[in-house]
Amino acid sequence: YESFDGTSMAAPIVSGAIALMKSMKPSLKNKEILKILNQTSKPLNDRSCPPLLQLEKTLKKKRGKKLGKP
Repeated sequence: YESFDGTSMAAPIVSGAIALMKSMKPSLKNKEILKILNQTSKPLNDRSCPPLLQLEKTLKKKRGKKLGKP
């Protein structure tokens, strides 16, 4: 195993998270997806790094009453 970082490693993870969100509610719009990702990501102490995706929290938020159920 090797450790890699950067957008080449992050893009497939975030894309997969969005695919899961869309599989739960295909009608989600890009604006809604970005809002959910921003609300559920965990800020890191290192300002040079973007927030950390928290998939479980993201999917729970997607199921919330505010955005409706699939």
